[in-house]
Amino acid sequence: MVTPYGMDGPILAEILTVLCDVYDMLDARLPQPATADGGGPGGPVPVSEPDPDRPPSPEVRPVAEPASDKPDTDDDEDEPVKVSEPTPDLPPPPPRSGKGSGLDAWQAFANVAKVTYPADAGRADIIAACIEAGVIPEHD
Repeated sequence: MVTPYGMDGPILAEILTVLCDVYDMLDARLPQPATADGGGPGGPVPVSEPDPDRPPSPEVRPVAEPASDKPDTDDDEDEPVKVSEPTPDLPPPPPRSGKGSGLDAWQAFANVAKVTYPADAGRADIIAACIEAGVIPEHD
């Protein structure tokens, strides 16, 4: 059997279950075909649907949302938001561990990114300075 759109397993089983339920519901509600000898119901099958407790009201009222509990202030919009995204002109940073993660690689990256660091700074200090400057994310 070929399944359309690559569907198989539990997804297809759920779809088939729903389709079988729809078929059973329609089979129970639609008229049954007459048999070859002319017998069979051949008419609609009575179905009882729940009736509403009362007829719908002729008066229609618009629905509105309740007022907010928070005071309406525009103070948040006036403050600038600091966005720290990597500069698109920068090359990707060196790895933080493993091959290629040495002090020389991080010094070269910090120099290209124009991040200042002390002359005696180690690799971890340079990484921290780059994070603080916002040129790399805190976690990989």
